Amino acid sequence: MLVAPLGGLPLELERKIFEMVAHARPLCIPNLMLVAWRVKEWVEPLLYRTLVFGSFYDQWTLAGHPVANASAFVSVIYSGSKHASFFADTVRHLHMASYTPLSAVILSVCSGVEDLWIGGTDFSGEMLHAIFRLPLKRLYCDITDLFNAKDSLAFTTPSFSNLTHLELMPCAHIRPEVVSDLSRVPCLSHLAFDHDDHLHLSPLTLLRTCVSLRVLIGLLLHTENEELWVDHGDLKQLAEDPRYVRMLCASYTADWQMGAHEGIDYWSRAEAFIAKRISREVDPLQYFIEGDESESLSRSSIRAN
Repeated sequence: MLVAPLGGLPLELERKIFEMVAHARPLCIPNLMLVAWRVKEWVEPLLYRTLVFGSFYDQWTLAGHPVANASAFVSVIYSGSKHASFFADTVRHLHMASYTPLSAVILSVCSGVEDLWIGGTDFSGEMLHAIFRLPLKRLYCDITDLFNAKDSLAFTTPSFSNLTHLELMPCAHIRPEVVSDLSRVPCLSHLAFDHDDHLHLSPLTLLRTCVSLRVLIGLLLHTENEELWVDHGDLKQLAEDPRYVRMLCASYTADWQMGAHEGIDYWSRAEAFIAKRISREVDPLQYFIEGDESESLSRSSIRAN
């Protein structure tokens, strides 16, 4: 058994303790890194595992979790203080609410990202190249800009061979035939539409054509949007399919962070609700999830920190 210097705890136990503290209090990681070199080696990768770059969405970030600065991060990249493979090996969850010229640099270095939330429009060729190189499992993006709304072959790229979760935002300008090509994504099991502007995309058809789809979500910012669905022709058949869920999610960034950190997000809440519909713990025809747990998650995090 390896023992820490000065007759302290076994190194295996010491490492586990520091990693638990780092996971529970990410903002403390920079201070933990000052304890000893071995502690720095243990906890520094946890600091970079999930990166959220600051933007006007800061008000909805999860309390107690760091927000990164793109310029400062790129400076670290160019400084050469980290091994070339460090960020590729450590960064797995990346949130960029705003697309900037620095975004392509960051993504090209963080080439191991599996969970990407990216806002903005008019992506450069360099940016698209960086995105398509990622081993993505979860993607939140404006699909119009990502595929230029015309290239259905993009869904067959290797980058999407392991994609399981996809949120499209916004959907108002997406052509239905582009979305219908989602059936080409072999592992797609979870699909969400943002801002409830997907009425023209025929969600019922998606449920029929995407054979691997287990969850289809219509996200709402306000309950007032529910009025749009009163006379929708597919409503009755959608209500009969337990995979279809409509729900509120106002605190997007906090919800995404909680999903990356603890696996608790609107996806997991929808899965639990669908299971209750199937088991008849709730009315099988009830497709709307009451309340917005994304806000309660954010509030509970604030109290805890």
